[in-house]
This record gives sequence, C-alpha cells and structure tokens, in this order.
Amino acid sequence: MRPIAFLAMLVSVAGAWGCAVTDGVVRVVDDRPIEGPFVPAEAYAAYLRGAVAEASGDLPGAIEGFSIAVALGPRDPEPWARLGDARCARDARDPKADDALLHALQIDESYAPAWEARARCSAKRGDAEDAQVSARHAVQDDPASVSSLASLAENDRGASGDLRARLVAMTLAAGSDSAAWRALSTWARGHADAVLEARALSHVAKLEPSRGAEIDASVARFAGEGYLAEARSLARARVATAQRGPIDSLVARLAIDDALLDGQVEAARRLATRAHVPLVVVAARALLLGDTASARLIAAPLVAADAGADGARFVLVAAGLALRDQALVMATLSRPAAREGAVVPAEAWLAYARVVAREGSSDAARAILQAMRREGIVAGDPVTTPLAVALAADGALDPAELDANGRIELSERRAERPLDAALAASDARHRLLALARLSPRDSRTLALALRLAPARAQDPIVAVAFARLSLAGAPGAPPMDAVLARLDPADPLVAAAARDCAIRRN
Repeated sequence: MRPIAFLAMLVSVAGAWGCAVTDGVVRVVDDRPIEGPFVPAEAYAAYLRGAVAEASGDLPGAIEGFSIAVALGPRDPEPWARLGDARCARDARDPKADDALLHALQIDESYAPAWEARARCSAKRGDAEDAQVSARHAVQDDPASVSSLASLAENDRGASGDLRARLVAMTLAAGSDSAAWRALSTWARGHADAVLEARALSHVAKLEPSRGAEIDASVARFAGEGYLAEARSLARARVATAQRGPIDSLVARLAIDDALLDGQVEAARRLATRAHVPLVVVAARALLLGDTASARLIAAPLVAADAGADGARFVLVAAGLALRDQALVMATLSRPAAREGAVVPAEAWLAYARVVAREGSSDAARAILQAMRREGIVAGDPVTTPLAVALAADGALDPAELDANGRIELSERRAERPLDAALAASDARHRLLALARLSPRDSRTLALALRLAPARAQDPIVAVAFARLSLAGAPGAPPMDAVLARLDPADPLVAAAARDCAIRRN
C-alpha cells in the first residue's frame, strides 16, 4: 500500500500531465523520480479514485478505480500492480489478482512494487517459498526501497548474513524511517536475534508512539521467552516516549526496573510518573532488586508525608530490617496505621511478608497478609512471581493468588503435575518448564525448546527446563551437569532438578 504522501505527489504532477506536449512524463514514486509514458486525464482520475479508496480501506472501490485506469491508460505496470494487490487483499485466491500482477511484470519484469505485491499475496496464501523469491526480486530490482527490504525481511527466514548487513545498514541510513526499523525487527525475530530485535523496536517505539499496544506485546513476549534484559530496555523506551493511552502494568514495572538496575533512581521516578505508577511501587521494587539504600531513600519521604501510607511503611520497615537499623524499624512501626480502606501494592506487601517470614515465621506472615487489604500480583512479573511462589510454598500465601506462571513454578517445586489451566495461560518459558516434566519427548515440546534455546544461558527457568529435558533423555538436550553448573544452586527449582539428577544416578 502506498502512503497518502504518495497520492499528494501524484496530484502535484497531475497538472503537468494535462498539458504535456511529449510522449513521456516524470512521476515521483516513494520520493524517487521515475520516467514513464503520458497518462490521459481520464486514466489518472480513475487511478486516483482507486488509490484514495485503497487508502481508506475500500477495496471494491480500489479495484474499480484501478480496473478503469488499466483499461484507459498506457502500458504502465503500476496500476496493474495496484490492481493485483487490491484484488489479493480482498480475496487471496482471486485468480484475477495473479493475472494483474503477471501483466505488470510482463510490462516491466524489474518493477519492484509488483514483486512486493506478489510477495504479500503469496504470504497471505501460505506460499512461503514464492513469497521469499518474490521479495528477493523486489530487493534486487530496487535495493534502495525500504518497502522492498521490509517485504524481504518479513518473508526471508534463511540465515543470510548479507541480508542482515543490508538491513542494519538500511536502518542506520534511514534514520527516522520507522518502516526500516520495523523491517529490521522482523528480520531479527525470524533469526532469533533478540538483542537486535529489541534495539529495532526501541526505535519504533520512539518514532511511532501509536504502536504502543504492539510494543507492549513485544515486551511481554521478550520477558516470557527469557530475554529479560531486552524486555526491560524495550519497556523503558516505550514508557519514555508514550504520548497517550494506557501503559500495560507489567511494561511499566519492567521500565522502572531497567532504570533501577542502572542505578538511575530519578529516572525510575520519572518513568513511574509517566506510567502512573505510585512511588511506593518504585521503592518496593528497588528493595526486591537488592537496592536497599534506594528503597529507603524513596520510601522515607512518603511515610513522612502521609502517616497512613502503609505500603511505604512496610517497605521502610523491610529496608530497616535488611540494614539491621533497629531505630528505623521502631520509628516506622510507631507511626499510625493506615487509613481505613487503604490498599497495599503487591510489591510492598510481598517485601514485608518476605521479611516477616524470614525473621519470624510463615504463620506470622500469613496472619499479616490475611488482615491486610492488598492489590493482586501483576501477571508475568519476573520480580514478584518467585517471591510469591516462595511464600505459597511455605504456606504463608494462598496458591490461588499466584498467576499461571507462579502456579507452574509451585508445581515444579512440589514435583506435582501442573493444572491444564495454568499450562494454557502461562508464558513460553514456564510452558516449556511444565512440558519438560510432562512430555519431554513430544515434538511440540522439542519445537518450543528449540525456539527458546538461545535464552537458556541467561534465564534460569529456561535453563531448568533444559535440565529436565536432559534428565528425561530428550533428543538434542545438552548434558544436565553442563546446564546446572551455570545456575544458582540456592534456587529452589535448580535444587529440585539437581536432587532428581542425583536420585537418577543412584
């Protein structure tokens, strides 16, 4: 589909067509001048009607306009290519779409937009081979075209170092052309290059804030596949450039985490403000990420300003206990309790319950949680989920409060079969963890393992899943000792896998 700007360019030269005295005319296509035959006014009017209809989503109107244009106009491949594109968009099996595209290529076999349209049509039909071949023709015939390279990126799944280099060079040259960055992200995803994909999508987030929902989905996918660093960096780009509309709760928290892990507390505050996340959440997440000093720095003014801010009080008490600052703990506990009806954010009550369970008992933590009005845990949160699972495993938290990922982790710790509902709703890495125990040799399990394999070096959930696959003798799984050696032995999931490995050997 051509952008509206293209129509404006055509309109700007329409007058020249009407008073031309030669057989040729120069048109501007995608910002490049192209010389072609003279176009009668009637043919141009029909073409313009078709283009306007196409831009507004009126495919029948587009087909009618382009059909009249090709009947009245000269031997020009462009209206034929547009006609074939519109027919295929309406019905991928329309044989007249093939006829129109073939006609365009018979007029000019090097006409890149016709090859692009054919690639789109073949992809829509599920003919990946022809889509790839057609996209390669488009790039060969017009290597400067962003849309041609984007088409190739969408359809090429082969390992092509040359294509990667061209796409990277294209994005750097294009600068602010979002289509170029989207092309790069498509190629990177097809080649399991999460770092490159996240980098490209970060530019898309900045250049096209209207794609916020798509970026949010990509952030969740990165986190769910074990690419947490990439998820956080992309989330930060998304929140930092958001203009309007809601920001997903998980995305907002991952963005804040990225700033906190970089030691940028003020940046974390700004991100929280943009995403409408309370500062107490920032303080609690800093505490859960191990930055006790920043947690105290953020929580203390909140408690001083509002005696009833229970969430901030819990964070400050937990920070004081971690710092062994008894005076801070006593001073904070002596302040009035929260106002009636106050609800404590998940991060704050989880941080407090963890300290109570560790310093006191699981029974004490359970009693406190039962008496507290609390917000639920954000689904998919990699910071709060392990802590919630630990509390549930110790009996301090009702397992029903866990999300699907948490329920799978709890089942793994207990060596139980996870519920089908949890398996269906979990992210990719937790689904692999469950399937590695349930059906380690199933083709679907192995296919998922192959897709997530690059993440096993950085994500413990994926790594433990691979350890389980190795333990079950799944084909292609690396030696279990090699997998476990890179993991934290104090992690309960790692410890369970190591225990099962030892039992198998004995």
